[in-house]
Amino acid sequence: MKFNSTITIAILLCFMTLSSFAQLKIKSPDLKIGIGYPYVLGNVNETGDKDSYYAPNSIVGMPTLSVEKPFPIEHKRKNKFSFNPGAAYYFFKEHQKWGNEVKGKDNHLNHQSLSIYSKFLYQKKFYGRNNGFIYLGAIGGFHLLTKSKGTRINYGLIPNEPEVKYPINETGKRFYGSFYYGAVLGVQPKSKITNVIKPSFEAMFFPGLVKREKRLDKLSYEMVAQVTIFLGLRLDK
Repeated sequence: MKFNSTITIAILLCFMTLSSFAQLKIKSPDLKIGIGYPYVLGNVNETGDKDSYYAPNSIVGMPTLSVEKPFPIEHKRKNKFSFNPGAAYYFFKEHQKWGNEVKGKDNHLNHQSLSIYSKFLYQKKFYGRNNGFIYLGAIGGFHLLTKSKGTRINYGLIPNEPEVKYPINETGKRFYGSFYYGAVLGVQPKSKITNVIKPSFEAMFFPGLVKREKRLDKLSYEMVAQVTIFLGLRLDK
C-alpha cells in the first residue's frame, strides 16, 4: 500500500513537472503570412527650390507581402531559437531628378522584386503563464526576379537633342542588387493556445535593400525600415 502511494505521488509530480515545462515552451505558428510597409530613409522632396540638383529624389515603398515557415530549434529543452525561411514581394516607386529642362534628368520608375529569405531568431518567452514572447535576430535574402519599368528623360545631355525620353523595361538588379540583409525585432502577444490565428508585430532594418541613383548615374545603398503585421496560422487543428 505504501509502495503504491509512493508511485502515485511520483506520477503526480511528473505530471506537474511536464505541465510546468509545457508552459515554458514557446509555440510558434506553423505558417506566417505578413503585410508590411517599407520606408526608405534619405528621401528629398520638392520644397520650392526648383534649381536644386537633388530635389526631388524619392523612393516610396508600397505594401509588401511575405510568407514564412518557422522551424523551432530546441536548446536546453526550450524553443529558444527559430529558423524561418520565406519569400517576399517588394514594390517601390522612384522619382529621381536633378538640374532643369536646360540640362538635367527626370526619372519615374517602378521597381518590383520577388525574393527568398531566411531569418535566424532568438526567442524569449514572457514571464509567468503568459504564452507571448519577443524575438530578435538577423535576416538575409536573395532577389530572384526583379523588374524596373518607367521612363528616363534627359535634358540637354546629348548634342542637338534638347530632350530625350527613354522607355525603361529591364531587370531591376541596378536598383535592388542581388543580396540583402538586416536586423529583426518582433513580438507575438499573449493568445490562447487553442487559437488558430496568432498575430505578431515585427520591425526590420535593412542597410542595403535598395539603391538610390545620384547625379551622374552614381548609386548608393539606402537604409530601409520596415514594419510588418503577421498572421500566424496553426495547421494542426
